[in-house]
Amino acid sequence: MDAWTGGLLLVLRLVLPGWAWTWQRDGGGDERGWPGGLNQAGRIVAAGLVLNLLPVLVLGAMGLWTPRADWGMWGLVVVGGLIRLVRTGGNAQAMVSRLAGALAAAGLLAALALANPPRSEWLAGGWDPGIYVNQAVSIERHNGTQPVKDTVFADMSRAERELASASEGRYREVFPGVPIRLEDGSLPVYFFPLTPVCGAWLHRLGGMGLLHRMPLLLALLGLLPAWALLAAFGLSRAARAVAMACWMLSPLWVYHQAIPSSEMLQLFLLCAGILFYLDAADRGSPRPVLAGLALFAGTVNRFDYPVFAGWFLVVAIAAGAMVRQPAWRRRAGFCLGALALGLCWDLIFAWVTLARLQEKDQALWVVLIPFGAGVLLIGALSAWSRPFHAPRPLARTVRTAGVLAGLGLGLAGLLAAGPLPVKSMIVAADQVPVAGGRMIGVLRLFPFHGSAWLLAAAAGMALMALNRRRETLRLRLALLALGGGTAALLLHGGIAAIYPWALRRVMVLWVPFMALAQAGLAVWALEKASLRQWGRMAAGLLLLAGALAQGAAISREAWAVGDYRGMTRLVDTLAEHIEPGDIVVADDPRWGTPLLLAVGRDVLNGKPLWETPDEGQREAYFAMLRRLQSVHPGRILWLTSTADGMGRYPFEHGTAAPLFEGVRFAYPTVIHSPRGSHFAVRDNERMLTLHAWTPGEPAGTAKAAESD
Repeated sequence: MDAWTGGLLLVLRLVLPGWAWTWQRDGGGDERGWPGGLNQAGRIVAAGLVLNLLPVLVLGAMGLWTPRADWGMWGLVVVGGLIRLVRTGGNAQAMVSRLAGALAAAGLLAALALANPPRSEWLAGGWDPGIYVNQAVSIERHNGTQPVKDTVFADMSRAERELASASEGRYREVFPGVPIRLEDGSLPVYFFPLTPVCGAWLHRLGGMGLLHRMPLLLALLGLLPAWALLAAFGLSRAARAVAMACWMLSPLWVYHQAIPSSEMLQLFLLCAGILFYLDAADRGSPRPVLAGLALFAGTVNRFDYPVFAGWFLVVAIAAGAMVRQPAWRRRAGFCLGALALGLCWDLIFAWVTLARLQEKDQALWVVLIPFGAGVLLIGALSAWSRPFHAPRPLARTVRTAGVLAGLGLGLAGLLAAGPLPVKSMIVAADQVPVAGGRMIGVLRLFPFHGSAWLLAAAAGMALMALNRRRETLRLRLALLALGGGTAALLLHGGIAAIYPWALRRVMVLWVPFMALAQAGLAVWALEKASLRQWGRMAAGLLLLAGALAQGAAISREAWAVGDYRGMTRLVDTLAEHIEPGDIVVADDPRWGTPLLLAVGRDVLNGKPLWETPDEGQREAYFAMLRRLQSVHPGRILWLTSTADGMGRYPFEHGTAAPLFEGVRFAYPTVIHSPRGSHFAVRDNERMLTLHAWTPGEPAGTAKAAESD
């Protein structure tokens, strides 16, 4: 199915269930005109995505996600929503208007995504984005997330599986990010499942054209719940417009539209979860079902989500306790239960990933201990029977922290004005024990934004910290929650310190944090306008204009970069020469991974063979290949991608002849570096060739025969 047809189906699948399950008797929203329509569309699209992905997740976990089951489950969700809609009642004209508005908004954003060719075609293995995309295709082909069993590894002995895989402690993988069970040779899904499930869903709707646009689609469609969330924070239309402009011109947001990893979906789910929680709080609902589903989905997407979601809940629940919101205790318990259920799902269905992360980074304790502390804190707030008021020292501390954070961002903006001071600070930080490495990560972030961008956010942060107006309470609390989470991410390691790659870690919280901070400057400027302090208003708006202009310039650079364009055609060309039953030995995981997962061919990693100096290991590898050829009907093929060709291998075990002239693949890749300070690409070129192998006697056997 082509991408445009898939895009149409995508819009229908999102809007219909979201419309039916988000309708309220009052029509949902107190604004009229297009702003109110966008608020409603944001809730519809947010609910629609969650209500589509979670059934796919459940069916996929059971291996039952066939096309018929997929559409059948979606139909049940829609019918259930329509029954609820009829029972809820309301003005029919308002219902139709809300449906039409959501279809128009989602359709326009989807069309914008489809009108642009994919900036990246991440099928290459070895890096996280390529693993996500390849797993998505594999999940769609196998109708679920259960381990893949129909590969050459199932015909191997345990010793051969160890020979054909690499070890990282108890975790073993045949390619980077492709784990193997030594017991039966099956290939479990790596990473937490929701992002590859989302990719599989898009691939089934619109093929590779829709899958390669997954981060862009999520980014653009996510603008709708982001707009609704800004309204829920109490921002005026003008302040919302400023915040959305800052959001859309954020270099990190623009850059990650070409990176098919979990972050863009996480940003979408973050907005959805907070939005539906605030809606439930405003209604006094004790069971915020949509918020719970979004929180569960976020946890299934990333294991660390409960830490930050729990922090947001602590801030929101404390605020609810101060104003005595109805049913805030039961609402808190419901949301914590949703997060806990998501953690249990990860422990059951993503155990391979968790085992590796626990062995490398103690991930279980890093997540469970802070989440447990958040649960205890919320429990303490819930047990407090008397009216809760924040002590004045705490309030002053929060305001002081906000002002200091604003001053820190301001200093960063001044440093970012010239590259020399930043470089000097990095050199100085490198000499500081323990904390220096963390500070370098913070400093490396600044050049990707520019001085005006940081200064505008700094001013807005400081001014909102000093603002005591009740109308800005939610905005101030959101800045507190996002700023605290961002600081925790910046000061904690856990990702390779190469840039812009390492920006992934902070994108989810950093983008809304900066947009809200700059919106705070707009709020202040508009307040000054009402007081006729035109000079201050003009200064604030001028700073915002400079920030937007600078952000647009850097974002233009970010928009121009991408990885592995043209790789879909390359993989298709190689697959045409590989028959079912053939076994391919690939010299590089970048080409071997998509042939194994996306195409479904039998592929072995040849890197251990040409990389090892151990002659005994080489002999055992060739012995394994000879045995596999004797029991398999197909050929043994060698895939090479270097100028050396077959010369890369210690080839003394037969002969290999090329099947065809080869495929010349020219492709760009983003330049990542420990000293990276901007978005740039490198042009690459490879000649990929398949060789058919005719096995011969081992070199040792031949020498023994000559001596006899």
